[in-house]
Amino acid sequence: MDRTTIFGLLLGGVSLLVGYLLEGGSAGMIFQVTAAVIVLGGTAGAVCLSFSGAQLSQSWRSLGHIFRKPQDKTPLHVARLVELAYRARREGLLALEPEIAQLSDPFLRRGLQLVVDGLRVLTIDTFML
Repeated sequence: MDRTTIFGLLLGGVSLLVGYLLEGGSAGMIFQVTAAVIVLGGTAGAVCLSFSGAQLSQSWRSLGHIFRKPQDKTPLHVARLVELAYRARREGLLALEPEIAQLSDPFLRRGLQLVVDGLRVLTIDTFML
């Protein structure tokens, strides 16, 4: 869980309440149901007008990611790339072709497919006249 997200939510709520109290309002006045319906309903309506149904459902499903710490898979990817590089050096690039279907990362899978297919590497010399 990301602590800064929770801290930010709490800080924003407390700041709103304290600012309202400093201006002479009461805590009970800020929690009015009619005001909440107007603000939240209007916000929901504006969001529905701005995004498609597919985008809204995707954002709803992704809402839990705000409170979870993302997993860093970089060390796993680096270890896998090193393993593939050693194999390519020992057995040749075509030996990597069976590995393509086993890769879960689509970016890595596409990159390895391009390497196996013999895509020409573009360097700065390619663009020099």
